[in-house]
Amino acid sequence: MVECELIDYSERPESLIMLYKYPAVTVDDLAALKDILPDQWAQVRAGDDLSIYIVDNRTEGVKGLLIIWHGKEKACIDMGDGNVWGDWQEDAKLILTEDFEEAKDDDGMDIMGRIAYNSHGMRGIYSRRRFFTLYDHGMDAAAVK
Repeated sequence: MVECELIDYSERPESLIMLYKYPAVTVDDLAALKDILPDQWAQVRAGDDLSIYIVDNRTEGVKGLLIIWHGKEKACIDMGDGNVWGDWQEDAKLILTEDFEEAKDDDGMDIMGRIAYNSHGMRGIYSRRRFFTLYDHGMDAAAVK
């Protein structure tokens, strides 16, 4: 059974490093972005409000690249094993995928919600307006996926 835990990430060191910020991508920017974002480049359009971050979460050993299209409210995270695309929820700083998951929370209650990734690169469930980090049964919270 998949389990999840409600973890407060607000006290953790920030794991996002701003790489590039494009308030409005220009035609000239598109050529440079082809080298920076070879897997996501086809989704970038002139005029996009784009932010690109390096995710360097040393606490859980997560590294990757987070790309946010602010005006389109979409995002992509690439942690080296493929791209995960979803809706960007600005206020919660989450990528919400189209996939759903059921799990037991740290109180043993069943929860269901959309699979999400936070700005620390952690995979979890967004349910009841909160982010729960997922982990496999039998593993402690330090061994989070």
